[in-house]
Amino acid sequence: MGCGGRRMSAQPVESHEPDLDRGVSLLGRAVWHATNGAANAPREAQGKLSLWISLALESNGQLVGKAPTGSGKGLAYLTPAFERAAVAGERTVVSTEGLALQRQLLLKDSPAVAAATKELHGKDVKTAVLKGFSNYVCARTTLESARILLNTEESLQKVIDQLANISALDFSPATVRSVQSTRGTLAALFHWALTATGTPDADECPVELPGNEWELVSTTSSNCAGEKCPLFSMCSPLKAREECAEASIVITNHHMLAIQAGRGIPVVIDNMNLGEFHHIIIDEAHSLPSLVRDRGSASLTFDRIRRLADRCADVAPYTRTSVEQLIKAAQFAFTDVGEWLRENKVGDSEELRIDEHPDFQELDHLLAINDALKSVRTRISENKAATEEARRLLERLESLSDDIATIAFEAPGVARWAAWKIVEVDGETQRAPTVAASPVDVSGKLRFNLWTRAGEGSTKVSLASELEDADPESRDEIMDMLDNLDDEDDPREPLSVVAVSATLSPEYPREAGLRPPIREVPSPLTPAYERSAVYVPQPPKHELQRIGVERYGKLKLDTKLHVEWAIEQILTLVEANQGSAMVIAATTGNAQRYAEALRLDERIAQTVHTQWDPKGRAAAVDAWKADTSSIIVGTKSLMTGVDAPGETNTLVILDRPPRSPLNPVDKARVQMLIDRGENKFSADAKIYAADAAVLIEQTVGRLIRSINDSGLVAVLDPRLNPRSPMAYGTLTRTIYNKPLKEYGTRITNLDAAVDWIKERGDA
Repeated sequence: MGCGGRRMSAQPVESHEPDLDRGVSLLGRAVWHATNGAANAPREAQGKLSLWISLALESNGQLVGKAPTGSGKGLAYLTPAFERAAVAGERTVVSTEGLALQRQLLLKDSPAVAAATKELHGKDVKTAVLKGFSNYVCARTTLESARILLNTEESLQKVIDQLANISALDFSPATVRSVQSTRGTLAALFHWALTATGTPDADECPVELPGNEWELVSTTSSNCAGEKCPLFSMCSPLKAREECAEASIVITNHHMLAIQAGRGIPVVIDNMNLGEFHHIIIDEAHSLPSLVRDRGSASLTFDRIRRLADRCADVAPYTRTSVEQLIKAAQFAFTDVGEWLRENKVGDSEELRIDEHPDFQELDHLLAINDALKSVRTRISENKAATEEARRLLERLESLSDDIATIAFEAPGVARWAAWKIVEVDGETQRAPTVAASPVDVSGKLRFNLWTRAGEGSTKVSLASELEDADPESRDEIMDMLDNLDDEDDPREPLSVVAVSATLSPEYPREAGLRPPIREVPSPLTPAYERSAVYVPQPPKHELQRIGVERYGKLKLDTKLHVEWAIEQILTLVEANQGSAMVIAATTGNAQRYAEALRLDERIAQTVHTQWDPKGRAAAVDAWKADTSSIIVGTKSLMTGVDAPGETNTLVILDRPPRSPLNPVDKARVQMLIDRGENKFSADAKIYAADAAVLIEQTVGRLIRSINDSGLVAVLDPRLNPRSPMAYGTLTRTIYNKPLKEYGTRITNLDAAVDWIKERGDA
């Protein structure tokens, strides 16, 4: 399947300074098109990064690049990808985490590079976007839903006409397939879905959907009728995949790749409907390993199984006998898990590692649950009169079955544990036993499932292609065969891999299963950083006593006491800056406290937005940008993908490093490093502190978005100061402070920070 003359062993790009004249002409023309003629040459960092990427793609190699904000990463990696398409007919997958970047690549950067490629190579290179199947409109599902709403069996055109006569302001309640909404909302949604051209998807939907209305106009790949569908000519998911199959550059998202890496299912690479790919480029690469861990994780409680079983009984009454057997099996299993936790005196914030207790016989009971699940799935799949809602339930049942298998069977690099979990049952919270599993080291999954492709006659691809049309019983057999497939029997060929991000931890290449070390281009925004300041408070002793407690003879920060003190700091800084601020908290509870304090304080006249705006996070960010003096408050979701250059955001405040609490997965990651020779302290820092440092870097990176920006970053944690009596250890403190080194002025006193803000404002 490889192209002639290309080496079939992925190599790191050699570390030598590139000749910037090479390949810059195409990039220069792309820059000219992207800037409407305002610039005709790339920035130095952009040209250097682009050439490194070109070398990687040409040599079938690997590159891990750290490119700070302002480097122009999009054009830097799209240019080599377009060139390989024009010169060698090779195809590239580009993946991003955020929707905003995906839109930028599709609507701004790709057209610019395409125009430059046409000029210099005379070739039209197509770009397409690949999203999850259920992101697209399904005309058949929409028509069925609309007929239920209208209580009619009329033809498609008559249904469209009737929908058009219903006002979007008709707020009378309406329920379709258990989805509760208003009649006007549903009518507007259905009318748009049935009349929109192209490949309409959820991101394009003009109707505000407060709940789960989207499932009324979409379907899943396993429920798609394909060419047998009477509305096949209107099939958006299949049209979108046909467009991707014809495109040389396919833009997708990390969640799609995480499914492939975590589950081993060829969603993108090796997907027979999409065709062969030669290169894979990962932007915002820092987040991919954690997403793969999330996609490969599984968690079970009795309540999860009971709720799904009850839903099956309601939607598909013919499964009631099998459902009763399922509930009994689940009750038996989780009663035993609870007794096992009590016998071992496991507390609320503790867990028992299953693999360390070979006497954990409850795994056999989990397999009994899976047997009962198969019976329910078979009953639904064999019922020719099964409703769309029943067919959708098959997806949830299959997911539950996969989770049970993940937990029940030992696998290398996977942590499994049992613990107590607080759940809500019948309106009351109570402690319930849970069993869970998660991959720890995902480097092998990424290396085998993403960074390589199938060789000729691949058994894996052949089996995976059979999954789409398989019934539940056959699907289980195919999945077992895939799980047992020996790598030596199904050889893989390496793709070119480029991973780039503005923030990468030193451990990233190892975690991502990549060989080369991180190569970093200098920031083009250094002058903007030098004009800016960072404030890390060093409070006097009496203030430290307010936020600290004595433990083992040393003053430690009390995070609960810290919140009230942080509120005072935030109010003072925001007042001095007259708004134009972003406030990010380590926890949701803290963020909501800060938002409330800002709204109630009479000194703060500006509007306060939050990421929990009823209209959605995107709407809140847009409103914040539109009013340059306003304030936005949130947590991790504001740390990436928010680009607000200029006076909208001249003050960024982080209350404290967003370090993850102790958890089974990160404990296992720490132990993995210890097993490789690290000491406990160093291993803790490389996992917990390094992960938090990436989030710090993302947060403070919201301030400087262009060469003309300036402002103040405040990290309200005295532990970052080496002379503080509650200071972090040297290694942790060094890791946390690294993202703050670029700022020209470092301030440790609140009054001095206020003076700096006012001086900037006067200037």
